[in-house]
Amino acid sequence: LPENIYYLSEYESIGHRILNKTQIFVMFELGKDQTTLVIPLAEVPTAFERFPEFNITSFGNFHFAYSEGNLEFSDVKRIIKASETDSIQALCKNLERLDKTSRRIGLDESRLTPAMWKYLENTFPDKEFIAAMDIFEGIRIIKHESEVALLERAAEIAEESLFNILPKIEIGTSENEIGRWYMKEVIERGAEPYFNVVTIDERSAFVDTVSTKKSVKDGSIIRFDIGCIYQKYCSDIARTVVFGKYSDKVKQYYQA
Repeated sequence: LPENIYYLSEYESIGHRILNKTQIFVMFELGKDQTTLVIPLAEVPTAFERFPEFNITSFGNFHFAYSEGNLEFSDVKRIIKASETDSIQALCKNLERLDKTSRRIGLDESRLTPAMWKYLENTFPDKEFIAAMDIFEGIRIIKHESEVALLERAAEIAEESLFNILPKIEIGTSENEIGRWYMKEVIERGAEPYFNVVTIDERSAFVDTVSTKKSVKDGSIIRFDIGCIYQKYCSDIARTVVFGKYSDKVKQYYQA
């Protein structure tokens, strides 16, 4: 998963996040400090710029034009020249370098096909491959103080953004308009919109829906299912407000 890649290395790939078939691997060997990054060839300059100390292996095809005399690009060219045909071949190239005493290998299996897994087992019969997605989840679920602070700030940004747009709402404002206002507020606070769903009146009871052109009227119930991403940490909050005067029925529901 992209989240696991970032957690282990702080390397972020847009392609890995957007395209489910994109393969990226980060490798660690117990007792050693070296981090190995296996990435698509097109991402080599970006990865080298951020992490020149990593052992970078690339795969696939891409065309680059180079500026002669650039020492940094000489290293990039070296990595590209040694590029493998596909992600599994690039991974195998690095697995072959492992200490012979390293018998057990944990792999985040979330984006590995059964055929890929079988290929690894056949290529390295002396190794035991362990599905590690649940292991990563168990590790990441334990939050350090710095992570808790980021989660709290993500929640604060979502709520601040919501409170800032409430005075703008008037009769005729649509769910879509309110959602756009919310995203703008989130961005201005240094975060990314994670998701935002605004629903009005009977649509406020819908679960996992999307916003529409439905507009506000006097007494409308407006439900916000919103969140944001702040420095890679996500918030998810829900709030319900009434525009104008609330009815006795709404008051009864609230008190219940």
